[in-house]
Amino acid sequence: MRGATASRATVAVLLVLTCQAAAIADLSFPGFTDVSDLTLLGSAQAVDGVLRLTPGEQGMVGGVYARAKQRVALGFETEFSFQLHDPVNEHGDGFTFIIQNEAGTALDGTGWRLGYGGPGISNSVAVEFDTYKNDGSLGGPSHDKHDPSDNHISVHTRGTLPNDADEIYSIAAIEAPSRMTDQQVHVARVTYTPGVLAVFLDDLETPCLLAPLQLDTKLSLDAGAAWVGFTASTGASGVNQDILTWHFVCGPLPGDINGDGTVDGSDIQPFVDLLTGGGYQIEADINGDGVVDGLDIQPFVCIITCAECNAVPEPASLALLAAGCVAVLRRRGRMPRGHQGPTNPFLCNVG
Repeated sequence: MRGATASRATVAVLLVLTCQAAAIADLSFPGFTDVSDLTLLGSAQAVDGVLRLTPGEQGMVGGVYARAKQRVALGFETEFSFQLHDPVNEHGDGFTFIIQNEAGTALDGTGWRLGYGGPGISNSVAVEFDTYKNDGSLGGPSHDKHDPSDNHISVHTRGTLPNDADEIYSIAAIEAPSRMTDQQVHVARVTYTPGVLAVFLDDLETPCLLAPLQLDTKLSLDAGAAWVGFTASTGASGVNQDILTWHFVCGPLPGDINGDGTVDGSDIQPFVDLLTGGGYQIEADINGDGVVDGLDIQPFVCIITCAECNAVPEPASLALLAAGCVAVLRRRGRMPRGHQGPTNPFLCNVG
């Protein structure tokens, strides 16, 4: 196998070219005096320790993303507090918590678009906290976005296509259990486990909304990661839309079989044990197809090499891992028929 005899320098170059691992870490913002880890867009700005997505003015659009992509495919939990206050005319139009893999600067239009969907940001899922009823009663049929009320939560996605705030693209919606425009502080929580996105408002123990969702198949992710953040807009009415605190915790780390918080050589043996023993562990199911088998070998090797890009593992040991796993799986009939296995374990494309 050519990879087994490749020089350390050659392997390092291959890793740089083909393994683009995101710098991923949990997020914690008890306040927003320091926003150096965030990208602020449009009208968004830090004001007196809060993150103001839009000021109380008409025709505003703002957004913010964590600079580092976050792991979302295997699950996550986020919690944030917000306050919508000092309106102009009415409390329009609302904001979203958004997961997207279009660009770290993606932002759409004002008014009913909520900063994400006009149609707008592609490859995204947006959780709307919508405070204006765009039903065509003002502006005519072109302004009919089928909003059920001026106080609803709705999850929107069109998969990898440009997302749209029209309610016909909602996969789940509900009247918000609290009046979001009462100028008080509210706390929201969004959790994801593969198959279900749950939204909580003020009652953080009981979800008010459950949406069927499989992120790794609905979106095109970057090795299970995407940008996360907020968008917001105002139209003919406006309001200060403030995020006061924000915490985001990533789900399981793919490849961290032994659960020590890192992916390294110590995960190789438990990975092989799962392969040969027929067991299952979500961290070992790298390609997310519900089984741990030969199709997980190459991405597992890639994760290890990406995680250790500053200290590239011995090429021979990685090649031996791949070759050994393939041999065992073929003997046991676990390698899909016709699958040849990784011809070079270092040519791993996770981007």
